[in-house]
Amino acid sequence: MLNKGVEDHIFTGAVAHIDLRGEICCEAAGIIDIQPCSTQVTPETVFDLASLTKPIATTLLVIYLEKKGLLRLNNPISHYLPLFKKTLFENVPLWRFLNHSSGMQAYSPYFKTLFSLPEPERKKRLELFLTQEKPCYTPGETNIYSDTGFMVLEWAVSQACSTTIDKLFEREISTPLGLETLCFKPLTSLKTSRKPDFAVTGKCPYTGIKLSGIVHDENCRAIGGVCGHAGLFGTARDVGALSRHLLNAFLKDDSTPAWLSGIKQYWTTSRDMGSWALGFDTPSQPGSTAGELAPRECFGHLGFTGTSFWVYPAWDLIIVLLTNRVAISDDKSRIRQFRQKFHTTVLEKLSNGNFY
Repeated sequence: MLNKGVEDHIFTGAVAHIDLRGEICCEAAGIIDIQPCSTQVTPETVFDLASLTKPIATTLLVIYLEKKGLLRLNNPISHYLPLFKKTLFENVPLWRFLNHSSGMQAYSPYFKTLFSLPEPERKKRLELFLTQEKPCYTPGETNIYSDTGFMVLEWAVSQACSTTIDKLFEREISTPLGLETLCFKPLTSLKTSRKPDFAVTGKCPYTGIKLSGIVHDENCRAIGGVCGHAGLFGTARDVGALSRHLLNAFLKDDSTPAWLSGIKQYWTTSRDMGSWALGFDTPSQPGSTAGELAPRECFGHLGFTGTSFWVYPAWDLIIVLLTNRVAISDDKSRIRQFRQKFHTTVLEKLSNGNFY
C-alpha cells in the first residue's frame, strides 16, 4: 500500500512499522524529497513527527514529573505558571490541557509576530501571548484539539523541572531507552557518525530553506524548534520501540521503566466527552484513522506532517505510519483516507490470521 500512496502523490515517501506481539515488520517506499532524483526512503529515514510530540514527549514528561511529585494533574495551571493568575485560565487544572478541554483555542499564528523579533526575545513573547489568550469556550464544556494548550503544558513542564523539554526528554526518555533518533533539533542533537536522511516537508516560505531536519510547524520553528505541540523527530523504528514500552506498561510488563507504571489512566481516562484521553487520542468511529476494526481500547495520535501511531492492547499490536505528505499538499482529506484504508487492511489481515 505504501507504493500506492507514492504513486497517487499522497506523499513522496513513507515507512510503516508493525509490531505484533514483539514480532516486527518494517517497510519503506518512495523518496525523501519531491525532486525525482532524491534519496530512497529506508527504515532509517528520520521524519518530522509533528503532533506526535504531544503524546510521546510532552505527555510522557508530564507523567514522569507527576511520578516525581513535581506536577499534579488536579492543580490549576496558575500553580505552576503564576503569570496565569488573574486570567480566565487561572483555575483550569493541568489535566484539562492534556485532554484538550481547557478552553484554549486550537491554533494561533504567533509566528507572524515572532519571526520579526530577535531570536532571544521570541520565547518570552510567546509566553506573553499565551497568558493574553481568552477562552474560546467554557473550560470543560467541550474538547477542541489545541496546539496552544500544549504550548502551555510545555511551559509548565519546563518550569517544574527548571530545564527545557528537549534536554529533559533526552535525559529521561530517549537516552535511557536507547532511542537514538528521537530528539528535538536533530541537525544539532543527533549523535551519529553520519548525517541521517530526513524526509523533506517543504520549504520555509520566509527563508526558502528546505525543511530537511528543520521543523515544519511555523510556531515551533519561530522559537528554535522546541515546543510542546511539535518539534520532535525520529524514525518509525524508534517511535515503535517507544510505543512498545508504553504498551508493556499498559499490560504491566516489569521490563518497563518504573515511572511509566500507571500510564493506563492516561489512556483510559478522558474525564470528559469526546475521543480525547489524557494526552492520547482514541478511535472515533465510524471512519477512524485507526481502522474500521479498531477496538475502543486503542490509543495513539496523528501528526500534521503525515505521521501517526496506534496501539491496540487487546491484540498486543502497534502500528506506526510515518509519511511526509505536506511536501506535496496541505490537503488533509487524502492522508486521512489513506490512513484509514491502511490500518483497516492491516487489521483485516490480522483478524483473518494471515498477518505475516
